[in-house]
Amino acid sequence: MATPYQPTPEDVEWRDSLRKLPKDKLNDSLCDAVSAGSVWRVQEALSAGANARGNGGQPIRKAAVSGHLQIAVLLTDAGADLHINGEEPLCWAARDGNAALVEFFLSRGADEKSWGGRRARDWAADYKQPSSLFLLDHAAELRENKAKTGSGLAEKAMQDIENGAPLPMADIKKNDAFSDIYIYALADAGKLDLLFEPKSWLGDIDGMKQLWTRLPRKCQDHIDLSEKTAAVKREALKSAKIPKMKW
Repeated sequence: MATPYQPTPEDVEWRDSLRKLPKDKLNDSLCDAVSAGSVWRVQEALSAGANARGNGGQPIRKAAVSGHLQIAVLLTDAGADLHINGEEPLCWAARDGNAALVEFFLSRGADEKSWGGRRARDWAADYKQPSSLFLLDHAAELRENKAKTGSGLAEKAMQDIENGAPLPMADIKKNDAFSDIYIYALADAGKLDLLFEPKSWLGDIDGMKQLWTRLPRKCQDHIDLSEKTAAVKREALKSAKIPKMKW
């Protein structure tokens, strides 16, 4: 099981300040928490009475723009409107290629209405996001899977990551929408390093390099590909059978 988040003194001070706010100001605090990407603060703001649909639907919109899967789940469970402004959250996720959010929104009932005169697939096509297009084409199947299993693919990945379950590396190594769901779920959880365990890439450094190119752009700078490659080579040397010397 994952270690529970330990709030900082600043978090505690922020939570205490919520109690002094009039109810109509709680929604502003919720929006601030979403913008900061703080799952803990979002939970606290909702618990204090903030409205997930407040401020014209800004919380779920901000979660989509920022790519925060865990926060989007919290807001949706709290009643956020996924259909706001012509399916704007889905359009943002599709445009950015965030497969985890696209799958989550679709499995929770978002559909392809127009945002700004354009549909989610139009944005995905313009920004060359093949996983988004694939998921949009299979929206009905994603909803059916959610109805049968009780959990969409992105939510399942999020839960497995949180619980420390082994990653399905054989599936993640495939260049498809399912693997992209895991990549974005790991990015949201701050655990992309798990993808680059040296033992997972013995004899397949080129595959590891290809996977790195599929990471969200904002995450690539935080994963030192040269160091990851060197770690695989060190692991290969360690694992190699060294013949015994004959004297």
